[in-house]
Amino acid sequence: MAPNAPVIPANLPGFAYSATNATTNDVHLYAVQNGNKTEVPLSLGPVADRMLKVAPTNPLTPGTAYELDYQPFCDYSPYPSGPLNFTASPAAPLPTSIGDVTSGPTFTSTPGYAFHLEVSYALADAMKPWASVYVISAWADGGIAGSTAPKIDVQAGTITLVTDGICSLLAPNTLTHAVTLRASLPFAPQLETAGATATLDCPLRPGPPPGAPPGTTVVVTDQNNTNKSGCAFVARRGADGGSMFAWGALAAAGLLLMRRRSSTAAKRGR
Repeated sequence: MAPNAPVIPANLPGFAYSATNATTNDVHLYAVQNGNKTEVPLSLGPVADRMLKVAPTNPLTPGTAYELDYQPFCDYSPYPSGPLNFTASPAAPLPTSIGDVTSGPTFTSTPGYAFHLEVSYALADAMKPWASVYVISAWADGGIAGSTAPKIDVQAGTITLVTDGICSLLAPNTLTHAVTLRASLPFAPQLETAGATATLDCPLRPGPPPGAPPGTTVVVTDQNNTNKSGCAFVARRGADGGSMFAWGALAAAGLLLMRRRSSTAAKRGR
């Protein structure tokens, strides 16, 4: 279930539930006051981007604490399944901009076909009420930039990224690389900053990734538990407001690669 944030604007478009066949028996929203819980009616649907929309039938009340309970239907998620506890903040217009770059990007090379990236942005005013709700990620040349999520400081109005990555994440055969931020919220348009460029000679390691046979491809397929569908790896947020991306999905891809290699070796041995 996403988003998972301590404070959520009252006009949130909707929660995204990976159990796409869930019913109102599987998810419940409660208003919490003095330890007492009052159920709030929900509307479910439609499904978009393989996520089920879950929204209060009536608008959330600013200042009210809520608890969102739901069935996990998933035995292998890297994150706990809830409940989600949050307080509704006043409604705010959905942002149309993340912000503008104020420093960088600067690339430096590190040993082992890797790079170090630093870039800072000024957070747009309209983005501030939503900063803990959107998932903000950094991209370089159209691919995810390293393994560290941007750090968001709403009070200071800044987004700072300091991360390391491997050169194969960057576009090959070029010295100029473009960095952007993307912000995603279920059932809302994705936002993206203008590209900021920097120069870096980042050589690719020759040949396929270490240990992978030439021509190997990794196919990640959906896995279902019971008849509910879903169990997606959903991004969550830490107490500092930064996004914690589901890098477990990368581990899952690596596991599938190992299984594929083992299957190929077994077939050759027959």
